[in-house]
Amino acid sequence: MGELYTQRGLIELGLAVDLKLVKLRPYDDESWYNLGCSYALANDTAAALTSLQKAIELGYDSLDWMEADEDLHSLHKLPEWKTLLHSIKKSS
Repeated sequence: MGELYTQRGLIELGLAVDLKLVKLRPYDDESWYNLGCSYALANDTAAALTSLQKAIELGYDSLDWMEADEDLHSLHKLPEWKTLLHSIKKSS
């Protein structure tokens, strides 16, 4: 549902769905990844990076997808983005 909202440009509604999902599934890396994407689209870079870091800690390791994901484009110029990607490479 969150993805459908996001695709229609209803970022805040998608974010609300993703926040509910991480409460329901706190150990699901993909839920945290999706939350990070929603925060990035909402221009909350700090929350996006925190959520993505949590996803990585829980096992998210799709580096190629993260680098190509348009939802995360707003983070690419941040030094923290490179650190985040490095943490995936390091854990692989």
